[in-house]
Amino acid sequence: MNEPHDPNVTSDLPSAPADSLRAADPLATTDHVRGSASSDGFEPGADEPVNDLPTVPGYRVLREIARGGMGKVLAALDLGLDRDVALKILLPGANADRFVRESKITARLPHPGIPPVHALGTLADGSPFLAMKLIVGQTLAAEMKTADRPRLLQAFTQVCQAVGFAHSRGVIHRDLKPANVMIGTFGEVQVMDWGLAKYLTSREIADEPRSSAVPPVAFVGTDPNQTTDHRAPGESTDNETQAGTVLGTPVYMAPEVAAGNAATKAADVYGLGAILCALLTGRPPYTGGTVADVLKKVMTTDPVLFVTASSSIPPALVAICRKAMARNPDARYPSAEEVASEVHRWLADEPVSVYREPWTARVVRWARRRKTTVVAAGVLLLTTAIAATATAMLVWREEQQTKFAWQRAEEETIKATENADTAIKVVHDLSHYVNLVEFSGGQAVTDQQRKATLDAALASYERLLALHPDDATVRSAVARTHRYRANLTRVLGEMGEAEKSYREASQHYRELAAAHPEESDYRIGLAETSRDFALFVKALGRLKESAEILGISVRLYEELWQAEPDKASNQRMLAMMLLDWAELDYLLGGFADAERRAGRSMELYALLADRAAARPEPLDPLFRGLAENRLAMVLRELGRLDDAIAVHDRAVERFAGLTKLSATRDNLLYSYLAQAERALTRSRVPGRQTAGIIDLDNAIIGCEQLVKQFPLIPAYLRSQGSGTLYRGRLKALLGQRESAAQDLTAAAKIFESLIGKYQDIPVYRSFLGQTYMALGQLDADRQKADEWYRKSQVMLEGALKRSPENAQDQKALADLSVLMKVPNP
Repeated sequence: MNEPHDPNVTSDLPSAPADSLRAADPLATTDHVRGSASSDGFEPGADEPVNDLPTVPGYRVLREIARGGMGKVLAALDLGLDRDVALKILLPGANADRFVRESKITARLPHPGIPPVHALGTLADGSPFLAMKLIVGQTLAAEMKTADRPRLLQAFTQVCQAVGFAHSRGVIHRDLKPANVMIGTFGEVQVMDWGLAKYLTSREIADEPRSSAVPPVAFVGTDPNQTTDHRAPGESTDNETQAGTVLGTPVYMAPEVAAGNAATKAADVYGLGAILCALLTGRPPYTGGTVADVLKKVMTTDPVLFVTASSSIPPALVAICRKAMARNPDARYPSAEEVASEVHRWLADEPVSVYREPWTARVVRWARRRKTTVVAAGVLLLTTAIAATATAMLVWREEQQTKFAWQRAEEETIKATENADTAIKVVHDLSHYVNLVEFSGGQAVTDQQRKATLDAALASYERLLALHPDDATVRSAVARTHRYRANLTRVLGEMGEAEKSYREASQHYRELAAAHPEESDYRIGLAETSRDFALFVKALGRLKESAEILGISVRLYEELWQAEPDKASNQRMLAMMLLDWAELDYLLGGFADAERRAGRSMELYALLADRAAARPEPLDPLFRGLAENRLAMVLRELGRLDDAIAVHDRAVERFAGLTKLSATRDNLLYSYLAQAERALTRSRVPGRQTAGIIDLDNAIIGCEQLVKQFPLIPAYLRSQGSGTLYRGRLKALLGQRESAAQDLTAAAKIFESLIGKYQDIPVYRSFLGQTYMALGQLDADRQKADEWYRKSQVMLEGALKRSPENAQDQKALADLSVLMKVPNP
């Protein structure tokens, strides 16, 4: 009686064309051998009578493993060497010449990942037989149902290396898929089923990689709309290997092969990518009811993995898969070995060439490699995320703040210090949490708490930098945290602390950019830090120095944008920096330059809004409105009042829409400032001055509310003061002298209090000088008026001493000089 069939035994026997065999499994190749009816093109032979087992010279046949339309596979004992082998024997009528040719191809591929051919012999009837290594195990298709991802990927890299070896010998496989890979009992990986393999001609090798042009499919057969596989009616399936014009398994087939082009090494690279896609998703890249349906999808659509990638699949692996399966063969990896190298990099916790990781992922990797350090300073990892939360929006404007849940952060800090694994997990969780909380709100936290958190983060990073002075990841973390801290202390008015951190951040980024010129992140960090530093220096009144520093940022971002014109983030930062430069031009009296730069900033923001492919950025409308407001102010100074009011109207309308969508303190503040500036312009146009009063009433009330909520932010109090000053002046023009005096007195008190706290900020002295001047103009008593003028002169000269290039203060002092020379009435 027969020995029982072993479903875990298979052999790799080259065989005849697919049209001569049948497959039990739609995922199986129809001309290849497998040891199970559920996974190959051969039927199990357990029911065959014993006397059907042939006599093979030099071998004792033990049992039949599998059978197909071309031949059968037998388990046997090699009598000469006393070893188990698999024998493939042709059935009557099979193509013996092709059998021998394919056997010789496999025999010429001596590689650990390709089963060796032991012998090619002849039976008594003259038909050939082949003896090969007997493999006990299961297919990669079966393995992927139970094995973990690292084990599968390790096996995958061995498949790539075996295919790469075959390519080096001028052989391509043409039917790569998980069912054609065996995983042995002891983990050995074997690429099976070389039945469709072929030698590349010297011309084909020279033409690699092939053109991406895909001609119409030209199937052989009576009906061009039907695939050609010479199957019996009713047996069509999209997953079987096809022969004729199109060879391979459709669901794993390269687009150019599906279209009728000859297979190349690039087609095998695509097949490797398709295997990786299956390992990541648990299913073939494509599905469909018929061969024609699948081939159409292969040629015209992307796999589901690329369209709706699961959050559980690492994006770096998806990027590797995408490049290997690129529709254009020229865009794929140049070799199977490079695919293996990329996956090896991911397995070794290294970045891959085709995926740009966010900095948080790089910090996590750094932490994983230095677990003992993380244990000692676990809070470091947590504060990385907190630092991003605390000041992610502060980089744009000195008044901007963010929110995050302080209570949660405090709890997670304790967890982070317990062990490295917890610390790493905190970064993952909190980084995701931070992204959500930026725009959805969270528990309020004071700015002093933010500063304390940043100080703790900075201390941890600097200790680590002392231990790892050559570690670019740590140095960039120190630079980034110094920048966050500088922005926050600037907002809090701690100018000495801010300048120190700006200089530290700039120095670290300069060193990183010089040491790693290939890393654009460090140049971006330097550009953005320089931009923030320029705004800080501007606040101190050093306008020309600010313009020089800002020029560094603009030049860097012009280069970055020119290098990658489709990258929205570069365009966005360039637009923002041009807006900053327009503001400096305005203060320096360069109104023509200010108009040009503000106009270009507006254009860039408009382009961002119109770009369908651009990722929406919540702050774009805010800064577009700021650009409009700045342009309107410039037009006002140029005397083009009607144009100025028209642009003011657009800015005010834009901010009104933003505050309806999201009444954040930033949106509210800039809405109030836009109304105040429009009112100032309206005050110069007879008939529109009353409307200006309404604008100023709204702005002042709004700023008062912000001051009550955030008393430590001087920008809100300054905005309340400037609005009150504008309203006092406008009321004086309208003849409302008593009410004007009340506003101007209130404004004076606001600016006096700000000067008392912030001696070095010239803008407060400038506003107070203008307020005293307005009070002098309002006072009918010439002696009292002169006293106001003298106080105004002290303030304006003090402002110019601190900011001598400020054209607005120069003009105010010139106006004051005229008033002081006017004779008594």
